[in-house]
Amino acid sequence: MVLGAGNKERVIHPPLFGRPKSGDSCAQIMGHLIEALDPETRQSVLMAGAFDPETNAACDYSNKPGDWVEAQERFLFAPGRHFLSYEDRSVGGTPFAAP
Repeated sequence: MVLGAGNKERVIHPPLFGRPKSGDSCAQIMGHLIEALDPETRQSVLMAGAFDPETNAACDYSNKPGDWVEAQERFLFAPGRHFLSYEDRSVGGTPFAAP
């Protein structure tokens, strides 16, 4: 399973003890996911950040894995732009890095 890491320019971090709420950032929710999953299930989950192929760097708007090793092991970057042929236009954002 590949999940978009979010567009808040934040790093994925271990969550504080507590349950995720609807207002939590995507970075915090991803932190909860990493901590809550058992090791076997965690191996089938990746988080995708948006990558800009023109600059060879992560997009400014993309969340990043930060220094947390558990997040780094589950993180990849992919182009954050996608051409929608059925609408004849290009769209961008971290969710488009996940598919």
